[in-house]
Amino acid sequence: MIRMRCPLVLVGLLSLGATRASTCATVASGAFTDVNVWDCGCDPIACDTLIIGHALTIDMDIILSPTQLVIETNGELLSSADLSLSGSVVNNGHLFTSSSILLSQSAVHLRNTGLISCASMTLSCDSALNNGSLAVQNELLLND
Repeated sequence: MIRMRCPLVLVGLLSLGATRASTCATVASGAFTDVNVWDCGCDPIACDTLIIGHALTIDMDIILSPTQLVIETNGELLSSADLSLSGSVVNNGHLFTSSSILLSQSAVHLRNTGLISCASMTLSCDSALNNGSLAVQNELLLND
């Protein structure tokens, strides 16, 4: 009986490790898709939590759907294209796009204490808290 429990406990512990959420943080400035700017050395699209503490650029339309996106005080996410986000977004730094930002309905919440600037913005999330600056040039659309 004791011999059966040990393998079962080991299998249980191994499965917990395999299901842990991955957190990827920036280690340098550069292109968002460059694996060398991330501590995981991987494509950041595969990460559950993204922590941006450096200046990152995106030059194409992109859909980001991590569970949580955190832009730290010194972090910047700068895009010249449409940026679609889902999950929780915490911006303490600078989120900028010369095009549009869409927070989709699957977004849990937006918390902004930094600067968000864009041409247009559509918010369709459970909650939004803005204690920072929000600069929208053309249109701000709020959906319930």
